[in-house]
Amino acid sequence: MSDYVIKCMYFDHRFKEKPQGKQCGWVQKSLTQVNITIKNLADALCHGASFKPAVLVGGNKAENWTEQQLFGLDFDNGIKIEEVYNKVILLGITPCFMYTTFCHKEDHHKFRMIFCNDTVITDGSIRDKLQATLMGIIGGIDEVCFNRDRLFFGGKGQVVLHPDYEARINAEFIIEKYWNDDFEQYISNAKPKSKKKNKTAASSKSKDKVGTDKEYQPHENLNVKAIKEHDVEYLRKVLAHDPIEFENKNEFWDYIYSELDIGELIDIDNPKSFCCVLHEDRNPSANIFITQNGIQKYRCCSENLTLNIKQLIEILGDFKSEYKATQFIMDIYNLSIKESQWSIEQRENIDLMISNITLNENPNPLAMLGRIE
Repeated sequence: MSDYVIKCMYFDHRFKEKPQGKQCGWVQKSLTQVNITIKNLADALCHGASFKPAVLVGGNKAENWTEQQLFGLDFDNGIKIEEVYNKVILLGITPCFMYTTFCHKEDHHKFRMIFCNDTVITDGSIRDKLQATLMGIIGGIDEVCFNRDRLFFGGKGQVVLHPDYEARINAEFIIEKYWNDDFEQYISNAKPKSKKKNKTAASSKSKDKVGTDKEYQPHENLNVKAIKEHDVEYLRKVLAHDPIEFENKNEFWDYIYSELDIGELIDIDNPKSFCCVLHEDRNPSANIFITQNGIQKYRCCSENLTLNIKQLIEILGDFKSEYKATQFIMDIYNLSIKESQWSIEQRENIDLMISNITLNENPNPLAMLGRIE
């Protein structure tokens, strides 16, 4: 069975370091469905390749999920590799292989564990329940790895850990033996990403209540509401964006303008025509388009407005400064910019100045006692 072939989404570029900035968008766009042996996949990941365990058709998002046989778990809280491996063996669920990530260190382990089900799963509810069960019984796992469209970067360890390419798990057995209602939290936390049907139904009910004399009754767009209320926690769950650290501000803004999906941010089904979220709109007057430079823009025809994603957030959230709007974007998308050496030195100088001022204002307590005597 060592030559057993599975399907997954895969990109064979071998990175030497963790992809950052535009590289992340490049990986997402370059993933393709492949047939590959588990052994070859394991070796490729240990040398910097990238993959998604699921098979996605028509796009790279969770709603494009069609089937899955591989299941990945992500450990980055420092728990030891051998500790986790011994635990799963005692549970009777053997992984096909493990590998360390780009950020792995001997004093802080970061690694991935990959399982293979004995059959291809095409029922999304079974897939979700199996993923949640694996996460729940093992513990210490990054919850983002629950997502159906979860992307796993490789690593630079070059050595496959605990290879057992013929090992298989059985979804029915694991769920029946280990499922706990507490694990439902993993499934429910991912639900906001596909809430459109419920909102459409709610909108229809609202129209029925108001009668024919007022046919237009806009449903509540929870994403837009969250932006207006600066609800970072809600949007982080909905957008479920993998953390990215950029080398500099130029990389950061290039990514913001060209890679982030405005339609996903404001929860729009049809980006070509929809009611504007900036004002009450009885007839669809807004659309989202991409410029020749690859930048996504929001356009409201009735108000003659064309905005990039930052400007749209600034208006919706009524942010009083560009800095606050930028910080909001970084928070909801889990983004950061590497601090420059100059910034580090300036911060250290300021801390030193504050420390000196504090010492001058608060003399040595022993000296003070001497003065009293």
